[in-house]
Amino acid sequence: MKFLIFSLLFQSTFSLASSNGKYEFKLDKELKSLVVDATKGKLSISTHKKEEAQVTVNRLSWGKDCTESVVHFGPTLTVKVKSDSVFSKEECKVNIEILVPEKIDLDISTGAMDTNIKGIEGMVEFSSASGDLTALGKFSQFDAKIASSDISIDGLIADAKIVGASSDMKLVYSECPKKKAKLEVKRASGDLELFVPKSCKLKTVNRQASGDAFNEFGDSMEPHLEVLSVSASGDLKIKKL
Repeated sequence: MKFLIFSLLFQSTFSLASSNGKYEFKLDKELKSLVVDATKGKLSISTHKKEEAQVTVNRLSWGKDCTESVVHFGPTLTVKVKSDSVFSKEECKVNIEILVPEKIDLDISTGAMDTNIKGIEGMVEFSSASGDLTALGKFSQFDAKIASSDISIDGLIADAKIVGASSDMKLVYSECPKKKAKLEVKRASGDLELFVPKSCKLKTVNRQASGDAFNEFGDSMEPHLEVLSVSASGDLKIKKL
């Protein structure tokens, strides 16, 4: 009897799909977070109204040491594609497409992947060695660390911290933060374009060794948004929406 109860509980909270690359999970409870850890290829995350999550993994280049894991446990969905051997030179290159409900937090770590995020409402933590990042949604917090890529984020509404070694960035606040927020952007090289609603009040600190600066906002003593931009080389443009 105890074994039966445990088995039913286990099945209701833990799901591991088959090896065909297509996974579907019915969501009895709210899905609160999505974790993705992958090495190379493309990643697409978008939303739908269904009470389910869908994951498709299309293998493009697959070595003998590559592994694929898609697990739903409690409020978290975890997708991992990696090599079990640190010495292997074989690629684990995939295209991953994920559909989830719109209110969810993301924790994404990639090697060399182009990433597209669309429709998400929540917090995002993102790290990547290379590959472009495009994000459209409503982000209550956005932390990104990227070595080399172009970055476009539309839908910031609160605190954000973006760090890139060599990156051109376009950042858009879709609304004024409801409480005082801070945007911190650090890069070695690359241009930054920041768009903010014209009704917002800003305070900006710009530390750049070289490059041009353009700002359509004056500094306010009571800002909705504090902006810190640090770069060795690159232009800064802050424009009104």
